[in-house]
Amino acid sequence: MSHPVLEGLARARHSAVHLEMRDAYQPDDPEFLAWQRGKRLDPAGDRSTWWRPFLNVVVDTTARGVAMRRARVVSEPVTDYIRYEYDVTFPNVEAGESVRWLPRRDAADLALPATDLWMFDDETVLFTHFSGVGEVVGRELRTDPVVVELVRNAFETVWERAIPHADYRPLRDPNGCEQLPPFPAVFPSPTVTPPATLSHEGGTSCPCVSSVRTPNPGTTDRPRCGWTRA
Repeated sequence: MSHPVLEGLARARHSAVHLEMRDAYQPDDPEFLAWQRGKRLDPAGDRSTWWRPFLNVVVDTTARGVAMRRARVVSEPVTDYIRYEYDVTFPNVEAGESVRWLPRRDAADLALPATDLWMFDDETVLFTHFSGVGEVVGRELRTDPVVVELVRNAFETVWERAIPHADYRPLRDPNGCEQLPPFPAVFPSPTVTPPATLSHEGGTSCPCVSSVRTPNPGTTDRPRCGWTRA
């Protein structure tokens, strides 16, 4: 077994966590290109059409009692690649992996590592380094306690804030509208509900209000017209 992630999972005794920070990976990924051409996985269809080799690793790892968690920090509106990842995540969950999503604006006040990583048993961190377009260019194994503690705290904070896969809906902008509707700049508390209707300067009703997420207290959250939950 030569892949460092697979090696880490094979050695894991009780936990394996994966923090993903990018909005795009491997632009030449054949499955992503097929998705862009319209291919979709059917959860109710033949399992062999959406099962992939890595899922066998997930099944074997979780069967040993290892908890596998994956947290994704994503920009919204999401990129096509994140929409693709969202669509093909249900097999991971079916195999036994727990997956959550955190909109990047909700992570603005967190101290996070600058790149993706795996952490095994709260002891070993495997950083993955990428090119600008999302190709893997290297990996870095770290076991020094300061780095491990930083990563552990960062991941747990993200996990606490993140939305379970079953509840998350990617925010997307189908209309390409860039106009900002009038909106309070700051909400005094996370329980404040946006107004039932908002208007543009031109007077047309904003279609995204019903799906706007209540922002964190003290943050500016002005959604663009056309944003909807996919």
